[in-house]
Amino acid sequence: MRIEEILDQFSRQTGLALTLDASRSCRLVFDGRVSVDIEAPEARPDTVFLHSAVGVLPASGREAIYEQLLSGNLFGRDTGAAVLAVDRDLGEVVLLRRLETRHLEYADFTEALEDFIARVGAWTEKLKSGSYDGAGRPHEAFADHSMMRV
Repeated sequence: MRIEEILDQFSRQTGLALTLDASRSCRLVFDGRVSVDIEAPEARPDTVFLHSAVGVLPASGREAIYEQLLSGNLFGRDTGAAVLAVDRDLGEVVLLRRLETRHLEYADFTEALEDFIARVGAWTEKLKSGSYDGAGRPHEAFADHSMMRV
């Protein structure tokens, strides 16, 4: 499905008037606190990006944040199909998910959007709280399964 068709169906289901603007983007705001930008670049007609700022980089002490972001990206353990990145120009931490529209159906889009919103909320809270995991702490889910033993 084309993203325009998906957004049209989303609008009918939710009662929100949602269309791409001249820059081929639109913004959804959930509960007045989680905003998600949807972009469909004209140069990449089969790609849609979901992205959201989840935090602001502090002036100092960034190493712990960078470690947390990289750890969360590893195997998608805390990001799912999205990735964490840093927008140096704005000084923000961004969560980004790329969707291929060639085989994307409405149900796939809403499932991806719901997962993305949950992860945006979780990362926003994690970064706001300032509680970053310490160095060298293994993630239990991968502690025994991420390496082949010979």
